[in-house]
Amino acid sequence: MHTSINFRKVSACTLNRVFSYDPRIAAQLISTLGSPEAVFSMNEKDRDSILGPYSKYRGALSDAALAQSGRELDAIYGKGCEFLAFGEEGYPERLAACPDAPAGLYVKSCTPAKDLFPKQNAAVAIVGTRDISPYGMEWTQRIVSSLCSSPDRPAIISGLALGADITAPRRTLECGCPTIAVLPCGIDEVSPRCHFNAAGAIASSPGSALVTDFPPGTSPLVPTFIKRNRIIAGLADATILIESRAKGGGMITSRLAFEYGRDVYALPGRIDDKRSEGCNLLVRKKLAEPIVSLSDLAVSLRLVCGRRKDSRSLEESIRLRFSGKVPPKEMDTMTSIAGALRDNRGADIETLAGICGEDYQTVASAVGMLEMEGFISMDLLQRCSIVPEIE
Repeated sequence: MHTSINFRKVSACTLNRVFSYDPRIAAQLISTLGSPEAVFSMNEKDRDSILGPYSKYRGALSDAALAQSGRELDAIYGKGCEFLAFGEEGYPERLAACPDAPAGLYVKSCTPAKDLFPKQNAAVAIVGTRDISPYGMEWTQRIVSSLCSSPDRPAIISGLALGADITAPRRTLECGCPTIAVLPCGIDEVSPRCHFNAAGAIASSPGSALVTDFPPGTSPLVPTFIKRNRIIAGLADATILIESRAKGGGMITSRLAFEYGRDVYALPGRIDDKRSEGCNLLVRKKLAEPIVSLSDLAVSLRLVCGRRKDSRSLEESIRLRFSGKVPPKEMDTMTSIAGALRDNRGADIETLAGICGEDYQTVASAVGMLEMEGFISMDLLQRCSIVPEIE
């Protein structure tokens, strides 16, 4: 067995697997007996006895199950992963305070697992719909940029899903801050598969990690997504909901965070936009505070965000960057595009051409140059947005 694997890890791993969908039972056993290993210090008969005569888990806490856990941990350690047991040094204290905390977490990171969740460091979860709008994407980036510019830079927690859950960690890494992605599957998989490269970037960035409480080989299913949400909420001091329909994973995470006594914030949206239904509902029911400004959010999170001192407008910055490098008419097209995007977030190239009164090719060329220089970003549908500045 790997030298880093002790009896506590093996015991916690077994409890985690046996009570995968009833984590409160594992938490109660640990609380009652004092530690995961105390459960397996008893003989099998006593283990069954403590569960009660009619428990569906009778016989599950066997020596064979314990041996299986040892083999499982040996395999994941051999692949560069770790396992953090409840009560062990480094197990996140915020998560330990939750009544349904897992008996352990599987971790993949270039940073030792025990150093990933320091108590004194803030952590903020950012979640939302997979069907994110340009408005939601822009504000996800702006919020992350603002948080990452604070002296006490928080870790950003996400679920690595489509939409806000991938936009947030990508922007976090760009800002040089740590991010934790909670998987709805085993540590040996990535869901969705299209985020395989992003997962690799997270696991290889200092202070960042992929984590899950699901055993290796667990496939992503509806129940695993739902169960995963409690880990996201439990790891964070506060949860921010970017966009969500009235029912969705982001709403589940936000409600769990509220139940855990954590702060919840929601990005308000238009009342006729289905993607903002959930956010507006949380605000109306006073389950979340509305995000009305980045500075107010920083104060609420007890973070003092820095502000870039630059009085130049975007148009002035563009003219300064391209001065002497492009003809005056092309410069005018670029500044016109910048102005158009300020009032038409997410406009595609064809729409911008109509607004600016230019032909498609001219605008496409100008957009390409602006994107290359980092002034705007464009998605696969050619929808453009101004790259958010650090405020």
